[in-house]
Amino acid sequence: TCGLINYKGELLTSDKYSNFENYADLKMLVLKNIKDDGTMDKAAMFNYDGKSLLPPESNYISDKQENGVFFVRKGKNEEVRFGLVDAKGEVLYPFTLSTHDNFENGLARVSKGKNYDQWGLLDASGKEIVPCENDYIFPFSEGLATFKDKDGKYGFYDTKGAVALDLGKEYDELEYFSDGLCAVKKNGKYGYIDKK
Repeated sequence: TCGLINYKGELLTSDKYSNFENYADLKMLVLKNIKDDGTMDKAAMFNYDGKSLLPPESNYISDKQENGVFFVRKGKNEEVRFGLVDAKGEVLYPFTLSTHDNFENGLARVSKGKNYDQWGLLDASGKEIVPCENDYIFPFSEGLATFKDKDGKYGFYDTKGAVALDLGKEYDELEYFSDGLCAVKKNGKYGYIDKK
């Protein structure tokens, strides 16, 4: 187990943790308690002066994301919500997310819906590049992310969050690109489309 003490030998953490990560580039430490099943039930963030950077009810901190930000979880069971926090403990995006992916190429897939709907794309400053209004957004593959909007229309976002392909309601289902092709379903039959 581990905790954190200051230069005077005073204990700064009342809880015990199973591991810690030192982010020297950000001048801060993250402490996590990871249980035997791999889940995290306690987490803390401190700067090098020993100041706690997160509220005590935080129980999960992601790995360091692009631009030195972290997803943080508060609450339990039905009340679980994630937010985005920087290395100074500033909340960049409020604790309203039901789930998130890691940042990739400057964007992260996030969902606000309790049923894992209301998907959007978030940048590392906490700005919704794509509002959380889509029924779903697949992870990026070959530079494109499949989406289905709230009106049942399909398309693909590029890595800047712009609509690269708008397919409307032409297809009943879309998958994701692999080897330059995407599987689609139309009138009960399957085929492939390319990036054009």
